[in-house]
Amino acid sequence: MTDLLYSRPYAVYEITSGSIVQTGTALETELDMQAIGWGEAYAVYAGEADRAMQYILAGEPVSRPAQATAIDKTIINADGVDVATITGAPTDAIFTAVNLTTGDGASGSIGETDGFSSAVAGTIVLTISKWPYLDWSVAVEAI
Repeated sequence: MTDLLYSRPYAVYEITSGSIVQTGTALETELDMQAIGWGEAYAVYAGEADRAMQYILAGEPVSRPAQATAIDKTIINADGVDVATITGAPTDAIFTAVNLTTGDGASGSIGETDGFSSAVAGTIVLTISKWPYLDWSVAVEAI
């Protein structure tokens, strides 16, 4: 029996960003076919890759870096004045806040140092995203 009949792991990734969009297994002879339908901006990496924790750089999977983002407090007064200071966010990162109590949400860009306040009480999940960094999240209690 030939090795061509065994399934091999693969990852389909966006060439410019390295973002892995699909993983799976396929016969060695069918690996290149896994990129069909994704377009010319995508390629196939033949091997193991973790879609959530890695990206493809120079043709090989590498770990996505952790953010240096931090927050100085996770309990604030729901008065719109008390501020939690967020530091270390990557340049041009996207900030998302979702109030789990009310279901309300907001998003926008965040600077390396920025503040968060809320006039509405609840548990608010803050997430900062910037590719290729891993997302950073924290729950803030607005009381």
